[in-house]
Amino acid sequence: MHKSDIEYVRVVNPETGVKITVGAKVVPEGHEVVDEPAVDRNGRPLDATYPEKTTVDGVEPVARPYGEWLVKELQAEVEARNDAAGDDEPQIVVEPPGNKPELVAALEADDARRAS
Repeated sequence: MHKSDIEYVRVVNPETGVKITVGAKVVPEGHEVVDEPAVDRNGRPLDATYPEKTTVDGVEPVARPYGEWLVKELQAEVEARNDAAGDDEPQIVVEPPGNKPELVAALEADDARRAS
């Protein structure tokens, strides 16, 4: 599966009001799909070139640190990235139960791999 073949949706946790973008096939339990464009974790719109770096008005938005995310959000991000990974890209592996520090470390390692 190629990155551009993934359908992303914007969802909200009705209890916290936190919105995230996930693969349409991995909407976390208890989240509701909202009628908003899917965006990356920096608030940039997703399009056929995702995850290529983009800016908004020439300014790179500041990302919300993974440590502020809920475990379900971190799990959904891992699943979305794994679903979007091409055949030649490594999967993010977090051994169950996948506690928060392990999920954060795995996503940070994946970010570093993508940046290099």
